[in-house]
Amino acid sequence: MSRQKAISLLTSPAMEYVAKPIHASLVARGVDCGNLLTVRYDQFADGEFKTFIPETVGNTEVYFIHTFFPDIHKGVWELLLTNDALRRADAENVNNVLPYMPYSRQDRKK
Repeated sequence: MSRQKAISLLTSPAMEYVAKPIHASLVARGVDCGNLLTVRYDQFADGEFKTFIPETVGNTEVYFIHTFFPDIHKGVWELLLTNDALRRADAENVNNVLPYMPYSRQDRKK
């Protein structure tokens, strides 16, 4: 009998309205995904920011729901720093759920 991996559902503050129904649907289907975790970004006086993950995610498969709206460049940095924080927190796998991927249309020809 195979044991199901532990799942953590993590969201950025701007995507809570998307993550809550996803979390409710997973719980209704019997998936053990714990609490919905919202990442907090603390900003320093010089404009730099750091990622704060509210609970431990060690040895879990993490699904991070994130958006790049309204500031694409800040969103990219948030994604990179959050992925780095998750790797340092010993997450087994990190899966990014990105409903909108910026710069994805640039390969189209006119």
